Amino acid sequence: MTGLPQIAANTTVIPTWEELAKVGFESLKSYQHWCRLSGMDDGLDQKQPANWLEHHLAEALAPKRPLTEKRQQTLAQLAAGELPWKGFVVEWLGQDAEAHKTFQRLIFHVDGFMNVITAKSIYRSGPYRHLIHCLLVLARHHRRWIRPLEEWRCVSPKGGHPRRSDQVFSLACYLLARYPVPNAMVSAWFGGVEEQGLRQQEWFIHMASGGSIRDLDAPVKLTRRMAHLFQRSPQLGSVEKSMRWAQVLGMGGNGPLAQATLKTRLGRNFENDEFWSTVVLFLVNNAMLDPTWVGPLVDYVHNMKFAPRRTVQEGGGLEEGPPPQPNFTMKGRSATKLLRQVEAWHGPFQ
Repeated sequence: MTGLPQIAANTTVIPTWEELAKVGFESLKSYQHWCRLSGMDDGLDQKQPANWLEHHLAEALAPKRPLTEKRQQTLAQLAAGELPWKGFVVEWLGQDAEAHKTFQRLIFHVDGFMNVITAKSIYRSGPYRHLIHCLLVLARHHRRWIRPLEEWRCVSPKGGHPRRSDQVFSLACYLLARYPVPNAMVSAWFGGVEEQGLRQQEWFIHMASGGSIRDLDAPVKLTRRMAHLFQRSPQLGSVEKSMRWAQVLGMGGNGPLAQATLKTRLGRNFENDEFWSTVVLFLVNNAMLDPTWVGPLVDYVHNMKFAPRRTVQEGGGLEEGPPPQPNFTMKGRSATKLLRQVEAWHGPFQ
């Protein structure tokens, strides 16, 4: 990279302040934060391969795309809520004038790295998946930022082109985190400002301030081991899904069982977890169970314990009654007998 010295293989990388200033870092602290996000600890005493620093600085601090007059006008319209997101801007930021100004700063600064005009969702479904929505939510929390926005740089910890979710995660951690946050928590910023989204954002900020996930009023209660596994959970589209993933593995399950469980209602609905955790434990304890049985088994259990019984009346109407077995429990269940009941209820499915 222009302006940086050549670095011999396996030498100690200790760039000077003059070198850092040349490539755009406003302070030593901003460089150190970038290094931590890039897996370099504080970046002041690390042995790296030849040209490592040049490569990563070139990627992270690449010049912004030209801000033409037309592009500037489009960004200003986005920031003012004059394009398709007008309803979101007004509803989500309300009368908070400072939040509106912050949103404008986010639009212009982040566009240099992410192209907010064309950036699409990182997930295929859900109403709040556009990058603009993430920036709106972050602007809404502007009073809790701990670092100046203008010092943020887009980073790619493992080289190559960073995923959009990684970019959003980097931005949220830079603005709000004093302590490491699990990667799975990025989903909080794609949840809008409805009750569930705001609750997950509070979870993110709690953990970013050094709090434990076990302190949260979360729908899935995690043990110490599960909390440790959650730290390494992949991005699964929602924070609760990552919690369920950690729950299955924390009880002793394997990856295929976790994946099969997430495809059932247990990956979409997180109510009554005290009961459903006993179902997860049953699945884990019957390790020889084919994963194709997991979906029908969960459907059967839900139908027996929670689904209202509906009967057709003579006049054609439906009458709702209590579930067939509202006191259904997994205690003492035989896997063989239960699977026979599932097959009789569900019919052939393999």
